[in-house]
Amino acid sequence: MTKLFLQRFLLIFFVLLSFNVFADSPLTSISFWDISERSLVQKTGRLSGKKKLNNVRFEFLTDSNTTIFDKIALVNAMGWDSNSKFENSEIFLNKLKKEYLNSIKKYRKQLLKAPPFSWDNLEFDDNGDILRNDKNDKHFIQGIFYESVDDFDKKYDAVESLWRTSEDIIRKHSDYKGFGFEDNYTVYLYLLAMDNYQDVSLVFDVLDNLTGLELLFGHSEELDEEGNVISVTYNNSDSKEAFDFIKMLVSTQYSLLKFTPYCEVWEEFNQIIGRDYTYDYNCISNISVRKALLKSYDYLKLYSGKCDRIMYEQASYCDRKVIHAKQNQEVWIIHYPTFIYGNLNVYDQSNNEVFKFIIDGGDLVRLDVSTYPIGSYRIQMINTETEPKTPYNLELIIY
Repeated sequence: MTKLFLQRFLLIFFVLLSFNVFADSPLTSISFWDISERSLVQKTGRLSGKKKLNNVRFEFLTDSNTTIFDKIALVNAMGWDSNSKFENSEIFLNKLKKEYLNSIKKYRKQLLKAPPFSWDNLEFDDNGDILRNDKNDKHFIQGIFYESVDDFDKKYDAVESLWRTSEDIIRKHSDYKGFGFEDNYTVYLYLLAMDNYQDVSLVFDVLDNLTGLELLFGHSEELDEEGNVISVTYNNSDSKEAFDFIKMLVSTQYSLLKFTPYCEVWEEFNQIIGRDYTYDYNCISNISVRKALLKSYDYLKLYSGKCDRIMYEQASYCDRKVIHAKQNQEVWIIHYPTFIYGNLNVYDQSNNEVFKFIIDGGDLVRLDVSTYPIGSYRIQMINTETEPKTPYNLELIIY
């Protein structure tokens, strides 16, 4: 009887332990698909279990008319399963390859039906480029002129041998479509993380090595009036903010699996709020991403309790106006690099002033909340140097 009891106890213990590890996961526990208003996302999210990437969902993810937030919301809605027999990230890549190879076959057939090449059918513009007309129209593939099928095959025959990485596949497909590399790569990395949420080290390494300047916000080449190449910033804030959000989910997951105690999880979340742009902070402009961040905050704030201090950056005021802290934590309200001159006051639930500080341009205000009873407090910070005076109203919750 004792042996049987011990066996059952150990079985239940490991099941509960396993469930806790799987359930306590930013990637799988933070649900934001319900923010999307797209019917496919809503329908997918309401289904139970992990959903397979079928053709309808694939077309949605690769459609240029689908916003990047709706795409990542669909991935979120497709869910996860520790015992899944399929990987949506692999299905995604295979479908990209299939669609691309089918397009090559289609273009090859087009060239086979094209009239024989003839110099008599060619006209040129002032730059020496071949103009498209009724006689040579079928010789143009995605704006490029091919004399024959052999000319086309020289470029595309060995295309599969060039697919050394997932990035190669996604880039080739995007070149064929004429759009979408940045968003497709973000979607793929999110799918890959959801497939491997118990070990996101590979995805974390990829995301950690990618910066906005390298991937989503690199530079496109344009010519100035004198014909010199100039770099123009690729400006797509929606794509960048979605990328940053997915990077935050993966980074917090990675920190949760790697570090004890878990303050690092909270600090990873704060990085997307601070956006790593200390000298050029921009508020998150995409309303859906901002809502998803608030959902993330509700889940991840529990890890802030493992930190010695809670740091709130005034620059993130447009994204978040609440501070959670325990009595044994120090609260830092950082207003660098805005350099506020004015007052900071803390009021309790009865509107009694419990703290007052004159800000004279310093970097931060430290709050000692060790004597604050558990409850909600109102923080009012006013910059008296602006015209009109700028108020910042925060809620401080001691728990």
